[in-house]
Amino acid sequence: MDSIAETLDIEPKEISTVLADHIEVVIPEDDKTSDRKTARDNLYKMLSTGETVLGQSMAMLQEVPNPRAVEVITGLIKTMSELSKDLIELHPPEMKGDEKIINNNVAYMGTVSSLLEDIKNEEV
Repeated sequence: MDSIAETLDIEPKEISTVLADHIEVVIPEDDKTSDRKTARDNLYKMLSTGETVLGQSMAMLQEVPNPRAVEVITGLIKTMSELSKDLIELHPPEMKGDEKIINNNVAYMGTVSSLLEDIKNEEV
């Protein structure tokens, strides 16, 4: 029985895979700060991995244009964008720039003299 490489008359390539040697799961005590830090670390790792995969995918796409590959790359970009938004959501509101705007301006409908009189009478 011939191998696929012989049948297709191509050189076989060695495919390397990167596997973690040891995965340790640590469940910390209930601590929002710890959970936030863990989530933040995980998001950064996923973004870093996504950037690597995106670069490799773009290089592959330049060699062999394929509409499905473009679709997959577009999905990866969208996923990375969502991860970035999730990373921002971990920050407290004061760091996100989402402060509520408080307007202390008051409009008085009347004349200056009626305003002064209302102030004297403490009706305002």
